This record gives sequence, structure tokens and C-alpha cells, in this order.
Amino acid sequence: MAKPDEAVEVRLTFTEIIIAATLGVMRRVSAMKNGRVQVNGGTDKGGKDWQSHIVGCLGEMAVAKALDRFWSATVGHIDRGDIGEDYEVRTRDVDRKGPDLVLTPRDKDDVPYILAHVNYPTEGRAPVFRLLGWYTTTEGRVDKYFQTKKTPGKDLWYIPPGDLFPMSDLPEPKP
Repeated sequence: MAKPDEAVEVRLTFTEIIIAATLGVMRRVSAMKNGRVQVNGGTDKGGKDWQSHIVGCLGEMAVAKALDRFWSATVGHIDRGDIGEDYEVRTRDVDRKGPDLVLTPRDKDDVPYILAHVNYPTEGRAPVFRLLGWYTTTEGRVDKYFQTKKTPGKDLWYIPPGDLFPMSDLPEPKP
């Protein structure tokens, strides 16, 4: 299981932040245009969907950078993988959403889901991403992790970071 000191730390350049944030805006606009809503029952109250798309893209770019993999940054193709077809990324702003890797019923089977935490060290500074580990839906969508919530659509699987496999054990991409 992953230990906090085994996390991989990633810092994006300001150019990388601009690229990922722009793609996050494009994804949000595409979702609105096509009438897509969040899978986990969220709403755009207070602009949360905008932040989810932008921070999600930043996390995907951070993981791709750490793995030295191309990030295709797709817009409007929600059926494609986050990092090729090999990896999915879940980025969590720990202060706003909690630390856990969250899995949904619609998640792909047997693909590693990588948990990236984002921290904002000081105002005006670039965020820091910590890649804490990974799990597949096979290990994660089990009764042990299922939680019933008061908000509709939030009954999902919440895997604590300490239960994840370390990044050093991440499977190699498929050829």
C-alpha cells in the first residue's frame, strides 16, 4: 500500500498551467453545449464544474509529465482515456473535496485510476501535485469502500490514499 513519503511530486511550468487550464475551459464549454452533467451528482452551483474541469486537466497534465507520457487533452470525447488508453486520473483539491480516490459505476474496468492531490502553497505560486498512488475498479468497487451520502448521486466508492498501490508499482502501458 502507498505511503505518503512515496508520493511523486510534480510542478507544472506556467506555460503548462496555461495550456491545461485552457483545455479545462474548453471541456466545460463542450459539456454545457452537449448537455452533460457530472457523473457524481454534482451541480455547477458556485462554478464548481468550471473548477473541476480546469483542476482535472491540470492533474492529467501533471500525471503525464511524471510518467513521461503524451497528454492528448481530448475535448468532447469522454470515452477516451486521460493518459492514452492506459491510465485515468482523479485530481482532488484536498481542502475542498477530501483526500480519497473516488470511483463511480461508469468507470472503466481494470484501468489504473491515479490519485493526484493538488496543493496551493501560497497565493500567486504555482500549484504542487502529489501523485499518491493508484487502484483499479476491480480492487476499489467493493463494499469496504462504498459510502452512502445524503446528496443524490454521491453514493460512490471512496478509497483512502493509504490503501492505494504506490506509483512505483504502476503497470506499464499496453503496447
